Amino acid sequence: MKTIPFISLFLLLICFSSFAQNEVILLRPETGKEYIYQFNKSIYHQSEDGEKLNEFLWTKILEIEYRTTEPDNKKLLFVTVSKNTLQKPGEIPFAYRDYEYPEFQNEYYGGARTDAYENLVCNILFKYEFNEETSELKLYNRDEVLLAAKKRLDKKAFDQVSKNRQIEAFNTKAIPQITKSVQLLFQVKSEMLDPQKYDVDIATKDHVLSVTNQRWDEKPGLYTLNYSINDQEKFLREYQSISLDSTKHSRFINGNYYSLFYNEESIKLLNLKEKTGTRLIVSGTVSGVINKKVTLAILRNPYGTELYQETVFLDESNTFHIETELENPGLVFLLFGQSNSSAELPTISLYAEPGSNIHLIANGEFPWDVEFSGDFAAAQELLYNFNKEYEWLEQRMNFNSIYWWWSSNMKFVNLRDAIDNFDVKSMAYKEAIPAYVFDFVRNELKANLMCGVLEFLSTWEYKQRVNWGQVYFPDEDIVDLDYLNKVLNEIEIHEIYNANGVFSRQFANSYLSYYLQTVKKVRSVNYFGFEIVSTPSNELRFYGDLPNKIEIAKALLAGPALYGQIAEMLLQEKTTIYNQESEAQIYRKNEVEKYLDLMLRLCNDPGFSQSLEGIISTQSEWDKKDYVPIPNSLMKKERRNI
Repeated sequence: MKTIPFISLFLLLICFSSFAQNEVILLRPETGKEYIYQFNKSIYHQSEDGEKLNEFLWTKILEIEYRTTEPDNKKLLFVTVSKNTLQKPGEIPFAYRDYEYPEFQNEYYGGARTDAYENLVCNILFKYEFNEETSELKLYNRDEVLLAAKKRLDKKAFDQVSKNRQIEAFNTKAIPQITKSVQLLFQVKSEMLDPQKYDVDIATKDHVLSVTNQRWDEKPGLYTLNYSINDQEKFLREYQSISLDSTKHSRFINGNYYSLFYNEESIKLLNLKEKTGTRLIVSGTVSGVINKKVTLAILRNPYGTELYQETVFLDESNTFHIETELENPGLVFLLFGQSNSSAELPTISLYAEPGSNIHLIANGEFPWDVEFSGDFAAAQELLYNFNKEYEWLEQRMNFNSIYWWWSSNMKFVNLRDAIDNFDVKSMAYKEAIPAYVFDFVRNELKANLMCGVLEFLSTWEYKQRVNWGQVYFPDEDIVDLDYLNKVLNEIEIHEIYNANGVFSRQFANSYLSYYLQTVKKVRSVNYFGFEIVSTPSNELRFYGDLPNKIEIAKALLAGPALYGQIAEMLLQEKTTIYNQESEAQIYRKNEVEKYLDLMLRLCNDPGFSQSLEGIISTQSEWDKKDYVPIPNSLMKKERRNI
């Protein structure tokens, strides 16, 4: 039997001397800082080689800020659940539930669904009083929280009995769960485990205390307890607890019986930063350009791939400075030169967050040697160097979101090399980039590669169908279809999808369109001269059966990927309905409004819903014969005069 070494025991006593002797480490938040934590809870069996079997994984992301309210000058902890999902990793087909974007169907909250209250947790603001001496929490705005949940249920048009049941579950289950999770961030259990039963390891470095406890044998009870805290700034970095329990009946999985199941809870700090504004600053110096135009392209809508443009010009020193609003983290794009239908512009992709300040110096002729400074410099280097190596720096970005991907005439050889070397090239930057930024950037690069895979596959499919004219496909003779299909089949879109990623959204669109292109075994007759070229970007767009398109999307996508694609379908359909009182137009209008109503009732993302409602309202105004739009400049003047 192993025992804890004397030196480790001595270190443990030193480390814990600064904490209260009630076996709880007290932590506290700092005002003016934003903490983003990911909470995972999973239940699973485990094979002899450590593989998790039949796992259920719940994930929540909590955004937390400690600030002083006005006018009462009261300190409160503001907590919002920005992500809430359930999945079964490794399940085929992919098993996934997003409570913010539920299944797109009526009667989603059926009687058998016991977790419907989870849908009410997302994007509701919880305010907590925080005792800075005991680190204890107390919900300050319970009435406001319950009222917000009730309003959300009213919007979903449930009957009164169902609403009462959901409110009760929300009050007795959801609120205590959120409170318990937040409390754990500031009161960490630090009990001494028996060194005769557990392997105990304690380490301190740079004011970070790390404690690991691992039981020697697998028996019911606490199996693992690990945590890492910053003792100087008093915040939790990581936490993991695994307990074992016996099943009443052994489970037969993959040819073996399992009588123990694991219950694992983990917490990880994703981001800690000073709370800043929403202004984004991008500046730099660029040499070797003739046209002085510089365009910053930003994704602002919660769905679609349309990019907002901010334009400036290089001064006499070839420097530029752009300031604009940025609400969500994601990729932004710098394009140099004048855009037209044929020119491909030198493009630099950047990762940015609200409040970011990014600077670059581009030396020499294009493709430049670029030096990045400011926020997320290593992430910018990863993006630029990867695109430069595989000749992806010239992109044709169409901001109307109709045709996106065929952005650089990338050759198949370069695409294949980029895919084959992707892990090696990207992982070289892992330690230099914050984990959550690294994951976002990697996923966007991978999604863009998948758009390329789909473009080659779609072009090949289209060429097999067309027996007139010519199809531009210069790499036809060297394209390896088996390789492309293998790469596509190995990717699970929901595992890499970024809700605020433009390439993720295009990947979802291309994936849907390619599936529609390949699954169709019969089609209508098109007269010569009216054939529409099918690519991943437009096959879905020009398919006229709205209900069928939505059902196909539901079979392939879930969560924000699904809602984003359906929103695009509905808005596109709505813009093609003429303001005429024919029976056909009325039928189409009612059909679109039925789906829009369902989406707005189900969606638990206020930003998504409000954006959709705003576009619908604008389109309705345009339908009025006497409507005259007010220019933005006049609207701003009116606001100043109010």
